[in-house]
Amino acid sequence: MGSLRLCNACGHRLRRGGIPHYIVARNDQHAKLIDGGGLRMRSNEGKFINLQQILYAVKIIIVHPLEACNNGGADTLCSIEAQGARVGALPDTALQTRGKPVFIPDWGGECEARCALAVRISRLGKSIERRFATRYFDAVAPAVKLEMQDMLADMKRRGAATTAAEGFDGAVAVGEFAPLDEGGLTLTFTLGTERREVSAEDATAAIAESIEAASQFFSIRQGDILLMPCSAEAVRVVPDTHVEGFVNGRQLLGYNIK
Repeated sequence: MGSLRLCNACGHRLRRGGIPHYIVARNDQHAKLIDGGGLRMRSNEGKFINLQQILYAVKIIIVHPLEACNNGGADTLCSIEAQGARVGALPDTALQTRGKPVFIPDWGGECEARCALAVRISRLGKSIERRFATRYFDAVAPAVKLEMQDMLADMKRRGAATTAAEGFDGAVAVGEFAPLDEGGLTLTFTLGTERREVSAEDATAAIAESIEAASQFFSIRQGDILLMPCSAEAVRVVPDTHVEGFVNGRQLLGYNIK
């Protein structure tokens, strides 16, 4: 057997001469190049799946209106076109490992949770027109983004970057992805004793607007996650809060905040 070395990206062992692989989505899967230019993915169970193209380290792209919108007191997916949009990105380390608890940092003041729709990007693109945007995603999931409010407010007041306050390790929890059903979309979240329900009659149009907005600034790639915060009000969370998320009544997210 040849000597082993560690991948610079995630520490996974590679044989000498091997090509460093790419982190895939939740850091619980790995991919590496194989002979012939193909790609296979290794799960924790040791199984390999052949893939057709290279998977890159995931980006979390946030697209949401400059002003919160509210439809008669009910949360909803906002119109990017009508409201204007703020587009940003968070590091892949902000993704919570599925099923693991998230620990609130001991800095930054109060912690609040904001409900969101996560959209999984399925192909490479840049400057995508809205009419073609539906070709660039294949699934959605409920998501919750934690924000350190005192620190976030201070950064916004000073005009500083807000990544540290909303992109810390485990700040973004994304549930299992599922295909978007035709017709309306209903997201339901429970955060301790609080409950939020988000509705959209035409979620596809809202997603298309967001993809168009984000792709003006970023190249989007397969595996990237588009995050669309859709809760008009954030929910304060404390240690020992249990979080669940549902899409059209199906639970796809569940974890604890410590």
